[in-house]
Amino acid sequence: MQTSLRARLAAQAAAPTGPATVSGDGEEQPLEAKLSPEEDRRERIEALDAKLAAEVQDREWSGVMESALRTAVEGPGARALETRCRSTMCRVEIERAAPDVREQIVENLLARRDRGAVKFMPKGERSLIYLARAGYGFP
Repeated sequence: MQTSLRARLAAQAAAPTGPATVSGDGEEQPLEAKLSPEEDRRERIEALDAKLAAEVQDREWSGVMESALRTAVEGPGARALETRCRSTMCRVEIERAAPDVREQIVENLLARRDRGAVKFMPKGERSLIYLARAGYGFP
């Protein structure tokens, strides 16, 4: 049995299907792959962008929110590069701002009564802000 266990572990190590381990009774148990902070951030952005892309646009709400978000974000030290809203969430891409400017932007967004959750995510030389409509959340 020891040789069989070693052979199975060696085969798993060589297999491209992902990490796994074999328990004492010979059953395979998948290992959870640990994502680096960068990979985790990238996956969260992809999930949020996919949800936003799948939504139908609520023209009334999205138009009002896009304008309000540009106003809340733009000011000394920050500029909105892209603002996009659909029916339950918005995405704003801004030039990377100093920490005190980012804090002010988040405070401006959190002060809005018509919003739900807010996520602020750095992305290289830019930052992404996701805002959920009141009563909705993020994936």
